[in-house]
Amino acid sequence: MATNLQLYTGVTIKAKANNDNDVWIGNVNLQKGTKNGYLLEPGESVFLEVNNLNSVWIKADGDGGNTILYIGS
Repeated sequence: MATNLQLYTGVTIKAKANNDNDVWIGNVNLQKGTKNGYLLEPGESVFLEVNNLNSVWIKADGDGGNTILYIGS
């Protein structure tokens, strides 16, 4: 997602409700396949307790039409 953005409590990640496809949230192992991630369907969100945003990886199903929103603290 971002490079070296320090967080104190974590980050909330949301898949926009009008996304065309699902997105997957995970760590570097998400590169090996979506079975290593957490599914976010359109409109869903998840809070992750992480101390740096660069530890969060995102992969979208399908081509385009997907937006992720995030806010960290």
